[in-house]
Amino acid sequence: MKQLKRYPVAFLATLLAAPLGATTLPPLSFADLVAQAHRVVVGEVTDVRTVASGQALGASGGKIAAPPTRTPRRPSVATAPGGVGVEGGRMLFTEVTLRVDRAILGEFERTLTLRFAGGEEDGLTVVVYGMPMPELGGRYLLFLREDLVSAAVPVVGVNQGFFRVVDDAASGKELLFDEDGDLVIGIEDDRIMVRSADARSGPGPRLADPPRETSGDTPAETGLEASRYWTSEEPGMPLAVFEDAVRSRREAE
Repeated sequence: MKQLKRYPVAFLATLLAAPLGATTLPPLSFADLVAQAHRVVVGEVTDVRTVASGQALGASGGKIAAPPTRTPRRPSVATAPGGVGVEGGRMLFTEVTLRVDRAILGEFERTLTLRFAGGEEDGLTVVVYGMPMPELGGRYLLFLREDLVSAAVPVVGVNQGFFRVVDDAASGKELLFDEDGDLVIGIEDDRIMVRSADARSGPGPRLADPPRETSGDTPAETGLEASRYWTSEEPGMPLAVFEDAVRSRREAE
């Protein structure tokens, strides 16, 4: 029977000694993402393999066909570590090889190796809630930290700088979906704006039903934003336009 270990993202600061600071992850503004990124790249995942305590597993290097496609952002019940990632135990990581198409910010390298906390090996699955896991063959735009391997948290804001690149047949343009599967529609008030994407408008799954109407206690701004998220049919922001916005933001610093 497969054994599953689950950890919240906040636990990474202790588990991996990664410099995450506080135990909660505040939302980052667009300016924060750009400022904290050592590099921003677009590329395709060409290899995914599991490693334990920094060493490859098995004669094949522990290669797996693809990592888990999605994990819940918030666990209903936090599971305490039990022999994995603690002294005397082992921690699994997923090492991802990214073939870089272009560097939007930072130095261009044709191939990058990224290490994410979590993975699968010998019937054991380690999941860190909130940690995005790139899929083999997927294309991504990533805001990356400087320590791509050592900290096992290579993406700025853990999941906030993680975007899937998808070809949109209708527009003929490349669009972006965030880690939740929501479509990026623009940048407003220093925030990356998204809307829900269903099967008709993109690959991202609808995570929940639209919120029900309240008795009027919800602030108007919140209500309008929620309504826009669930009902808007705004087109996606083209990847090329998003890239220009990243460069302009960095130049403005």
